[in-house]
Amino acid sequence: MKRLSVRRRDAAHWDRAFKHGVEYLPVDEDELALFGVHVKAEPGMRAVDLGCGTGPWTRELAKLGLEVTGYDFSRVAIKKAAALSRDKEWPRYRVWDVTGDAIPLHLAPRSFDIVSMRHSAAFFGDLQRLLGDARCWLAPEGVVHIVTPLVEKLPSRLAHRGLTEGDVKAICEGWRSSERYNVTTDGSVIAVILQHPR
Repeated sequence: MKRLSVRRRDAAHWDRAFKHGVEYLPVDEDELALFGVHVKAEPGMRAVDLGCGTGPWTRELAKLGLEVTGYDFSRVAIKKAAALSRDKEWPRYRVWDVTGDAIPLHLAPRSFDIVSMRHSAAFFGDLQRLLGDARCWLAPEGVVHIVTPLVEKLPSRLAHRGLTEGDVKAICEGWRSSERYNVTTDGSVIAVILQHPR
């Protein structure tokens, strides 16, 4: 199995960044429309967003009627995300170190329709292991939805924020189906949809 090119930074790094005003990437209408076309999310579906930061994606999913929980290992980000959430019910936010902590009980097998990683996949220490876990959490027709910049289209100083074409090929192996589409018109940010085997 190919080793994915990822860069790990600890929670303290992200706590400092979010305290000093770093904001998670906003969601534009085009990205949301593309998600709707390709994922076909419906109200009442259950979703998790891994590496949610301050929660812009989780809030958009909640507006679509999804029951969504955002996870991040930065307590500062989770606190900001919760403060920005106007709805009392969804989205929900929880602190979890994806690569260092035990899997929360909430992430039960066959419980979720969508497992999302928006601009976070490159920062997980063992993405293949995480995808193996996500496969277990998915309901029978569930999908993993990953949005990531491509390293090959990033300036070298920002390469740590994306996945390489080789990484993308590796994460698609072993799934019943995989689909890819461009999130940006220049193809510098893509989305990958993975559906687990029956």
